Amino acid sequence: MMERLAVLLHARDPISYAGIRGQLAPRPEVRIVSNDDEWESATVALVVTDRIDEAAIRALRGLRCAGASTGWSSWPPRSTSPSW
Repeated sequence: MMERLAVLLHARDPISYAGIRGQLAPRPEVRIVSNDDEWESATVALVVTDRIDEAAIRALRGLRCAGASTGWSSWPPRSTSPSW
């Protein structure tokens, strides 16, 4: 039996959240966990934002303080990563 990857989703707007959730939910290898009850079991946290601003950085810092490893990606690609 395949072990499912627990993914915590965070998005500021419900449309982005619904879109990302809709892409990941059908995948058999992914288990989406909620912010409220299972977030500590997440292996991956996905923060969806339209720009890297103070609110996005606060969300990432909060996850990092909670013990998450920090990774960074954006689209379109940026030449530099944000300063945490």
